[in-house]
This record gives sequence, C-alpha cells and structure tokens, in this order.
Amino acid sequence: MYLELLPNELLLNLFEYFNSFYLFRAFYNLNSRFNTLLIEYFRIHKFDFHYLAKEEFEFTRREYLPLISHRIVALYLSNTDETPYQIDLFLENNLTLPQFIHLRSLSFHYVCSNELLNKILLQCYDLPHLTCFRLIECYFEHYDISHYDTFNYLWSLPKLTHCVLDFRFQRCNRISLPALVSQSIKYLSMPYIHWQWNDFIDLLESIPNILRLDIRLPDFVTSIQIKLPIQFISALEIFVSNSSTLLFNLSQNMTNLSCLIVKTTGIIIDGHQWKQNFINYLSKLKIFRCFMSCELGYNTDKEKTVDSLFDSYRSSYWIEDHQWFIRCQWSPNDTEKLISFYTLPDRSNYSIIQPASYTLLTKSTCPFEYDYDNDNIPAMIHFAFKHTYMYFSCIRNLHLILPLADLLLSNLPQLNRLIHLQVGCSPFIDANTAVYQLQKLLDQSPYLYSLKILTWFPRDIQEIPLNLFSHSIRSLNFQNVSCDTNKNNISLFNNHKCFLLINSSLGIQCEFLSLIVEKRTNIIDLVNGLPNLRTLKVHSKDDQCEYHSVKPSIEDELILWLQARLSCLINRDTRFTKFIRLWIR
Repeated sequence: MYLELLPNELLLNLFEYFNSFYLFRAFYNLNSRFNTLLIEYFRIHKFDFHYLAKEEFEFTRREYLPLISHRIVALYLSNTDETPYQIDLFLENNLTLPQFIHLRSLSFHYVCSNELLNKILLQCYDLPHLTCFRLIECYFEHYDISHYDTFNYLWSLPKLTHCVLDFRFQRCNRISLPALVSQSIKYLSMPYIHWQWNDFIDLLESIPNILRLDIRLPDFVTSIQIKLPIQFISALEIFVSNSSTLLFNLSQNMTNLSCLIVKTTGIIIDGHQWKQNFINYLSKLKIFRCFMSCELGYNTDKEKTVDSLFDSYRSSYWIEDHQWFIRCQWSPNDTEKLISFYTLPDRSNYSIIQPASYTLLTKSTCPFEYDYDNDNIPAMIHFAFKHTYMYFSCIRNLHLILPLADLLLSNLPQLNRLIHLQVGCSPFIDANTAVYQLQKLLDQSPYLYSLKILTWFPRDIQEIPLNLFSHSIRSLNFQNVSCDTNKNNISLFNNHKCFLLINSSLGIQCEFLSLIVEKRTNIIDLVNGLPNLRTLKVHSKDDQCEYHSVKPSIEDELILWLQARLSCLINRDTRFTKFIRLWIR
C-alpha cells in the first residue's frame, strides 16, 4: 500500500512516532496535502527539540520554524548535556517567542543561570494564550529576584492552568512570593523547593482553585490546625520529612481529595494512622500510593519494628476494601538500619535496595505480588548480589553492581525496554568475570541507549573496559568512574586511553561522551577522532579555571584555547563548573 493512500487520521497518528525535525524533513513539500497535515499536526502537538543534533536544530530554526511559527502551540527546549546551548541559540534567533502567536505550552529543561531565566521571561510577556509553563531540572545557588519575577509573571497570566517550577536550590533561603493570587492555576508542581512555614501558607492562599499539587512540606512539626481555602483540590503529591503532623493537619482541609501520593523520609506512618485519617477526612480517596523510608536507631529491634508496622496494613480495610497492598524491605545485616514500606505497584524512582547490602528481606500483603513486579516494574531498580527473585524485563533504567548472582545471570531475560544502564563492579570479582557479565547484559539489551560506569575496580585489572560491543549504545558516561577503592582516585583518560576509545566499536558509534581527560590536547583528539560524536562533556585536569567563580567565555582561558582550535559551540557547565560542554555537530 502506498503511504499517500492512507486516510488523514491514520497519517496524523503515524506522525506521532517521528521526532519533529525528521517529520518535517520526511514530509514537507511532498505535496500540498502533506503540508496541510503537518500544519494540522503542530496545532495539537509540541515541537520537540529534544536530542536534536546541532546542525538539525540550526536548520530547523532557520528553515522550518518561520513557516509554521503562527501554527505551533507547544515548544520544548533543552540545555541538558546532549543539547548544551539549545535554549540560548533559540532565544538569540531572529524568530522570537512572541512570534508564536498561538503558543499555549512552553517547556524549558536545565535552565541554570539567572541571566538565561531573565531572557526567557523577557520574551514570555507577550504570550496571551499560554496555559502551560514548565521549568524542568533547573539548578540555582539560591532563591533571588529572578525567581521572584518568575512567580510574579506566572501568577499574573490569566489563562495559565498548568505550572511546573522544578527549581533546585543549593542553599535554602526564604521563598518570598509576590502579593498576587492566581485564579487560573489548577495544576502546580514544585517538588524540590524547601518552604518555610509562612511562605508555604502564602503559597496555598495564592492558588485557591488548585486541583492537583506536587510539593514538599516544610520540615518542622506543628500542631496548629490549618484553615485554608484549598477544598477543591482532588490530587496531592507530597514529600514529607520526619513528621506526619503537618500532613494530617493539611489533609483535613482537602475533603475532595481522590488521589494521594506520599513520599517520606525519616518516618514510616503505620496503617492504623492512615486508616483513621482517611475515614475521618478523606472519604472520597480512591488512589493511594506511598513510598516511606527511615533509618532505625541502633538500639531498635528491627524485626519487631518491621512486624508491627507490617501487621498494621493487614486488615480487611487495606486488603479487601481498597486493595492497597504494601511491601516492606529491610536488610538482616545489623549495620544496615534502613527500612522501606511502599505500595504496589511501586512506581517510584527511589533507590529501594542499597548496593552495599548482600541480602535483602521483603514481605508483602499482596498475594500475587510478583505479578506487580513483572507488569508494573518501577522505572529504576537497584539490586545487589543475592537479590534474584525480581523480574525486570519491563524496566527502562537499571542500576546494578557486579557480580550478578549465577541464578540471575543464567535466567537473564531480554531487556527489550532497557534504555539507560548504570553499572559498577566490586573488588570481589576478577576482571574477566566482570567484563563477561557486563557484555551479557549488553547482549540482552537490544535498545540500550546509554551506558554509565560508576566504579570499576576488580581485584586484578582496574581499568574501564573499552572492548565491549553493542549495536545500540550511543551515550557513554565515564566522568565519575573510580578505578580504586579510594573513591577520590577518579579514572583519567590519557593519550593511550583516548586512542583505545577512538578505535573501539563503542567509541566509533558514540554520539554523547562524558569523561575526565589528563590534558586539553586529549579533547582535540576526541573531537577529531570520534566520527559520530555530537556532544562532549569533559573536564581537563590542566584547566586553571576557578570553579567556584565561573568567568564569562571571553575570560575563560581553556574555552578560548579550545575555540581557537575547534569550530563547535563551547561553554562551561553552569552547574558543574569544572566541566566544559562542546556541541559539535
């Protein structure tokens, strides 16, 4: 069947499987019908620049965007390691955000400087139709006037309903908010901001029509009864540290709550407390998910504590009435005091098994818990040497420590959904076994995109294995590899190691690379020697920059040295300032 014989509805569905750039390159100007379909598609879908190569991005903003800027309703731009200068380039373009006259959704990933945040806000003021605004994974030293202006701008937008402010401040200071009330915001996510009590109350009062909230509660205990106009809220995702008092007080105002997702640290709330709170105040609750962890005191009877908490979730209220099943995990090792309780299926990204643990004990209130493991596996699993029962054929992100148990290795399934793999090896394994086990994992992972090696110190050969083979891997991260039990001894790539990497199959197909080199000439060798390398994140040990005080590029000696020898875009990472990021092709 010819493609053009398909009805428009099927073609529009087919478009969803293409990156925005490749979609345009494949179908634009084939005929007037496809041009019309492309315009129709971008009226309801975002133009996503994620993972776009530098040349593809520049071609898109120069050739394609001017043709459809008045039709696009959503944009996603990223300054992450794989596209390190994308947002800056976009904002410097002759095509500005206000020219996207129908823009309803804006997403920016990895905005980590006040200067860039201000540039974004300056262009956003003339976007009257904006309903969704997202700042994702944005690291700053502390809260200041730029972030105040962000709140001020967003709270003044009359149509804004969805807002994500993923600010991650290195230092926690007061979050003062403008004296504005947003009647439009209904979905708000700020999961990493540490709130003080008064600022937290000000925030809740400024969003009276909120329906879904993702937030971290202030880290203090209060018995004050909170009276706030948040009765409309139907979904709450919340992080709690050390005390449940504020959470339970807050929930008394949320009588319409139907979905509650709770993450705690330093405290595990027993089933009796949850049940009493739900019956008294949250009668409409339908969905409950939690992940709770705490470290027990050295004089605490671990087995007795676990049994007592576990029994509180075994009543008919939990198992029969609501089918909210709980699994608990703990190590029998006396030195390991961490215990965890979480609902099944576990959808958290939390590390639930410590790599140092040789054994892990679990029990669950669910009679068919392994079905959850197989079909609803969490996005990320940490597991250790003897932890062999876990099915993990559905996972996308895996972090493990070699060696794998023989039983697990011999029954290793096809990891058809695995995209990201982080791996280390212990000193208790010989190099040949470590390489064999890692290669077996790669063989079982046909769609693996990225490989990150964290530690590699087998007892005989303490070198990163570069003789591995994988058809699919395009991203290699060696930037924090320790090849010694002294964790401060980070592996450097000298002339010889760079030569081996350049001539390896992994190196030849590598598109993103992160590592530490011995000297700056190694950077030149890697850029010129790796034929498919798009982005390089690198720290050179001969860099003289004062990392705590990042200089502009015009004063940065290493950047100037590299710019004189390479034609690519080069800047210093605003978060990890000892690293230089090169966007090559």
